[in-house]
Amino acid sequence: MATFSSKTATVKIGAAGSEAEPAIDVVGVSFDDIQEMDAYASNKTGGRKTRVAGLGDFTGTISVKEDGAAPAATLFVPGTITSLEITVGTGVVYSGSVMWGTHKQAVDINSGNTVGVEIPFEAAVASGAPTFVRPT
Repeated sequence: MATFSSKTATVKIGAAGSEAEPAIDVVGVSFDDIQEMDAYASNKTGGRKTRVAGLGDFTGTISVKEDGAAPAATLFVPGTITSLEITVGTGVVYSGSVMWGTHKQAVDINSGNTVGVEIPFEAAVASGAPTFVRPT
């Protein structure tokens, strides 16, 4: 799993082509850039398995600080598809369409207020657009 935390990293969400930094404090992003490998054996592999690239996937979680002014529930609606762009501190950009999952909330037991929210996401296809684009 790749986890990035940097003052130079950015996260942008929104409609494809018009992504913008969300109106909420993003405090962390973690994601997995997954590449499955399919194994097979044939008369040309000398009795050994060989592997070829299988399906790719992209999943992760965004952690935000809930402040009430821009609730996470209105920005990251579970089951909806939006465009997500993650630029890590090295300038590498991951971008594509994602579907937001169920929110996991942290609540202050003294005040009863939500103080943090984790929102999982998975690569999704929106209007026939390709899923997450890996950096080259």
